[in-house]
Amino acid sequence: MSSYIVPLKNMRLFPKTARWNGQNWNITKYDEILVIKSMRIYIEDGIVKEICLGKDCKHPNCDEPSGNTFCLPPFIKYKEWCTDLTHRIINALQHYNLEDCYYIPREYFEWELDETNEKQNQKFYGIAT
Repeated sequence: MSSYIVPLKNMRLFPKTARWNGQNWNITKYDEILVIKSMRIYIEDGIVKEICLGKDCKHPNCDEPSGNTFCLPPFIKYKEWCTDLTHRIINALQHYNLEDCYYIPREYFEWELDETNEKQNQKFYGIAT
């Protein structure tokens, strides 16, 4: 059994959109605490097992408000590690799923309803790139 960690440092991933109440929302303003500056991707036998965000940020799709383990969405969970998966992980981190989260950090961002077409739904769920 082989396992290793892929550290990603010196980054700035900021929230772009959110999915809530069956609708897509654009995040228009956000607090610095929502910016992801580092993360570690834990891989075991070539499969992504866990993603831990830096302790200096908050994300609604982590295991708890004070935790930093990102809850893996189905399109990442149990997938074999590759470069394309890194892009999907980054996409997932920038798009909040507020329909299935531990808490909604409303005090840290402002948002507005996105009134565009169904393509946004596909992009949010990682179907389209």
